[in-house]
Amino acid sequence: MGPKTRLKLVLAITTFLLVICGGGLVMYSHARARAAEFRYHVFCEVLAPGMSLSDVRGMLAEYGPMDERERVIDDEHTALIVGFDDPSISSQLGGTAITLVFDRGAYQNARVPVPFSDNYENICP
Repeated sequence: MGPKTRLKLVLAITTFLLVICGGGLVMYSHARARAAEFRYHVFCEVLAPGMSLSDVRGMLAEYGPMDERERVIDDEHTALIVGFDDPSISSQLGGTAITLVFDRGAYQNARVPVPFSDNYENICP
């Protein structure tokens, strides 16, 4: 195999790998955008600020069984951390636990962890 043939083969393999990686990144980006849209729908449109903890639990239960943990933040604020058992619902929401914040028992907002940091990002603006 001559040097030109070898170079063509390396270029063809490199191009192929770049196309595969680029396609994967596009699919990943699309999936993240769809998850953000679904999270917004559930936590900003279906759930409304001021809803009680029991109402929020009832609405979320309609999407399927979930694991939840309740944490008291301070005298006035409570956090409900939820994750859905159904892998399809979990992946539609981005595959991460979601923290719902309550002020004196009334739903305020929902947030998700920012990847590779200790910060959170609000789902609703």
